Amino acid sequence: MKKRTTLYLVLTILVSAITIVGCSSDSGLPEEPEDSPLQLVWQDAPEDTVAILINQATAKQLNDFAPSERLVLQNSEEGFLLIPAGEVEEITIWGMEFNGTDFVRTEAVYENFDPSEGFVLDLGVMRPEGGPHYQIAFISDKGETTYYIAYDGKDGSPNIEYIIAK
Repeated sequence: MKKRTTLYLVLTILVSAITIVGCSSDSGLPEEPEDSPLQLVWQDAPEDTVAILINQATAKQLNDFAPSERLVLQNSEEGFLLIPAGEVEEITIWGMEFNGTDFVRTEAVYENFDPSEGFVLDLGVMRPEGGPHYQIAFISDKGETTYYIAYDGKDGSPNIEYIIAK
């Protein structure tokens, strides 16, 4: 009888231990709640979105989407938060120059070869009305997607902008 009780006790402890270990998170990082601002902004994103821009972020948005890094390309009151999708493997910001017939890349002014989950770049840059001074390139499983940092004189820049792979 004593052996049977000990066996049940050992089995109960073993099953409890397996259940606790099996249900714990293996990432070691806190998970975003389903209703976090980051989850909510991605919930509204169109299919094939590789990044979200938050133009002229408010104080609340800066708090909700705390920047991981700040990059100032130009002294300007303008700027935006750049939030890449999880599958983005590389972000490069290129300087642009007009060569007489077309805008061409000149040099990489920023590179991130492995943005972490939840990465947010606070970018200080002016959106020129003429030709772009900078281009952002995203490498993901969808290939390369580019975005010119320029002012849209017709529609302006919405507070939340989606960069979609094409």
